[in-house]
Amino acid sequence: MSRVKKQLRELAEKRYFRASVFMLAFAALGLVALQLSRAATPTANYEAEAGTRSGTACTASDSGASGGQAVKFSTTTCSGIDTSPLASLPKVAWEGGPQYWAQFSKTAAAGWTNPSFFPILIDSDPFSSGAEVQWDKDHGINGYIGGLNEYTPWSLLQQYGMYYVGDKYTSLSDGKMPDNFPNLVGYRLGDETDGIYPNPQDGYNFLNGLITQYGNRTDGRFMYNNYTQQVVQSAWAPGSTYVNNFTDAVSMDMYWYTIPGSSFTSHGAYVSSVGGPTNPRSATSYGAMVRGLRQVDEQDGKKQPIWMFVENLDGGPGEQYTRQIATGELKGAVWSSVINEARGIMWFNSAMPTGDPCSVGNVIRTAQYNANFCGKTQVQAMGEVNNQVKALAPVINTQSYQYTFGSNLETMLKWYNGSAYIFAMASNGSTPGNRTFTLPSGINSASSVTVVDESRTVPVNGGQFTDNFAAEYSYHIYKVTP
Repeated sequence: MSRVKKQLRELAEKRYFRASVFMLAFAALGLVALQLSRAATPTANYEAEAGTRSGTACTASDSGASGGQAVKFSTTTCSGIDTSPLASLPKVAWEGGPQYWAQFSKTAAAGWTNPSFFPILIDSDPFSSGAEVQWDKDHGINGYIGGLNEYTPWSLLQQYGMYYVGDKYTSLSDGKMPDNFPNLVGYRLGDETDGIYPNPQDGYNFLNGLITQYGNRTDGRFMYNNYTQQVVQSAWAPGSTYVNNFTDAVSMDMYWYTIPGSSFTSHGAYVSSVGGPTNPRSATSYGAMVRGLRQVDEQDGKKQPIWMFVENLDGGPGEQYTRQIATGELKGAVWSSVINEARGIMWFNSAMPTGDPCSVGNVIRTAQYNANFCGKTQVQAMGEVNNQVKALAPVINTQSYQYTFGSNLETMLKWYNGSAYIFAMASNGSTPGNRTFTLPSGINSASSVTVVDESRTVPVNGGQFTDNFAAEYSYHIYKVTP
């Protein structure tokens, strides 16, 4: 989306903010008790079953926020004992997983603390009927990010179990959103605010003004904002302020597959964890952005959930068409983000560049009503990967272990219900092909690994197995039961 259109959109949103909310003093939060839970015997390979849940007890401390400062966990410690075969491995530091949302009454009541819930949100996707909401839900969407006006049929969100992170419409002329609407779980402060205001202080003032207008976290809702790639550029000092001073969840967009200048050098130097991939127009570049945003987020010593945007068709600027994202690329971008510890996936749902043969304002809705829509296969692929992530949420929502399986790999290691799960892709810039995995002690006695959702197994010999990654965007998920 072009900067001009982004600015017009931001200003339009600002014009609709009509809530009159008095700012209340926000008391410093105490220790929040967190319970990391895992499900009982699963009903399938990785689906959680209702029943007794147990796990280690964890607590997270926060800095106590007020005056527009974000509530982010500074430390997370577990008092329980990890009895899994992977217990000797160090854990990947995190913000608390699903239990992070226990500190906000609206997300807690909505079930965001449930290990089976993983945020998969879409922007923007207006709806007018239950059939449209059901279509979105069938495609793995569980919420909407901004883009809905005050005349939206809000009751449909409650009816279909969907959520909204966006604007609060409460004026008498609106009359549509009920008071204390439970499915409005958070506020979107803006979109690409860092790219709209030439003077960063004006952007800070804009965000602080909205935080005050929305009650400064006194109504149980969290603050969220999305930024451009410049917040992870090493030479741009305002990036740290934008990321760390306003939000409780943060995302960024950088549509590597569909932007015109897909080059890491053309967009400025990035922070070190991005790694300077040699092939920017690739799935693993999306995960690199997650790493970069996490590095900037950690500069204040605290953590918040990092979400990542992926285009479901074309994220290029309005004035220039380059290409559309392919189905395999779309799926790979999602899994690269998750492998790099993204806590939510956001979908950019417009295809606006002049010259795009599928140019539309609402990709998923067009696919619903137009059987011949040229972006229909991408929407189908979006639904497939969303539902795969949703099914694996109980696994994804456990704390990861640090371990290196081999060269030219990007991996994430989890333990859930008696099995290890390895999420893997070929590393950026490496040649697709075979990769050899060396299993860690504790699970290296397995005779084979099951490849999730692929109806096949791979033999293990001497604690190692080899598998093929046919393309740069290929991914595999392995289940290892020792």
